Amino acid sequence: MSVSRVRSRVGQSFVVALLLGMFAACGNEPEHRAQFVRSGPTINSDTIAMREPDQSTATCSACRVELERLGTIGSAADTVYPVFGAEIVEGTDQRFYVAKMSERGRIGVYDREGTLLSLLGRQGEGPGELRTVSAHAASSDSQLVVLGFSHILRFPLSGGEPTSQIIPRPLQFPRMIVLSGGGVIVNNRDATLRNFTYFGKDSASFTTFGDSLPPEGGEGSEDPAAAVRRGTRILQRLAPVDSARFWAVAEFFRPILDVWRVDGVLLGRYRLPAPWFVPYGPEEFRRYQREGDRGHPVARTTGIHRDAAGYLWTVTQVADPEWSRPDSVEQLRREDGGGAQAVPWGYDRQPVLDAVIAVYQITPAGARLLAATRVDEAMTGFLSDTVAYAEDLPERGLATYTLYRFRLLHQP
Repeated sequence: MSVSRVRSRVGQSFVVALLLGMFAACGNEPEHRAQFVRSGPTINSDTIAMREPDQSTATCSACRVELERLGTIGSAADTVYPVFGAEIVEGTDQRFYVAKMSERGRIGVYDREGTLLSLLGRQGEGPGELRTVSAHAASSDSQLVVLGFSHILRFPLSGGEPTSQIIPRPLQFPRMIVLSGGGVIVNNRDATLRNFTYFGKDSASFTTFGDSLPPEGGEGSEDPAAAVRRGTRILQRLAPVDSARFWAVAEFFRPILDVWRVDGVLLGRYRLPAPWFVPYGPEEFRRYQREGDRGHPVARTTGIHRDAAGYLWTVTQVADPEWSRPDSVEQLRREDGGGAQAVPWGYDRQPVLDAVIAVYQITPAGARLLAATRVDEAMTGFLSDTVAYAEDLPERGLATYTLYRFRLLHQP
């Protein structure tokens, strides 16, 4: 079945710069201190057999993904608003929590219509205060878990002061999820560590595992192509499964699903059938990094989600069929001082990215593609079983999030 195409453009954005978030947070007692365990169980991923799909097209011809726009979060008219590099999560209270904001150390609380309801946190370095936020995620027990420079803070959504847990060292470019038992998985995105770090909720154990640690011979002991492959393995999209397992899909190269256990055991590896995702290698990735907003966009998995039925949902950003190198970007670069990482503000004035939303059934035999829908909108990720979102950068210094209700029609 061909991927169905839905036109619903409300704006596009294409951002290739990764921001370094070096943040700090302090909280009140109790605090959990621990030694950092740098090496978890060593997993040679080459010994894990790839579970191949038995088909590359959708198996449910009657299925499609439906999107309904809800509202937009983020307005420069608000006293505090999301800025470039912000992230959004949905709490069990069906409110949306956004950081980073234009006022450092604050988390914006929004409803589904995009109304700013309140601000969480206080700026500072005392108990319950934040200088800024590195990453945050919602837990199933109605907490907002916030990762700072040296602490993990857990804010009760019902109100009250957060509890604090010390982390042994800063983590670069973190992405974070909370498992059902309260444990935290962080995708380190730090080439000096392994892919993932696990923090138990009430325990003093910190473990790191995965396969992004430099080789025994050091950084210079492998060829450049291998270094790129190793370095980009740490760019992962995460989804919790239960208290001890989680899913991870690499953002770049090719759509591969890994199933991990928190003790560092790689349980399975699945190739996801995704005909819209054209695989590429280190050379194409280096060209993508080098050309930035001037080059042809590569396919990227920008979000994954595991729903209550156990289905895997993915969002993949792909080049719009009408994409062309915009003349305006060079002018924008000159106006911005010609910096290599100048952000192409105004990309929403022309086609840049589409997105493919896909849903899979994961079985011991492999991954089965149920349905996929292509939308003329740079969708970004999922917030819950019913809400997806698209991030946009409509003007300098402002980030917005358009919320959509999504669902799979005619479920098999």
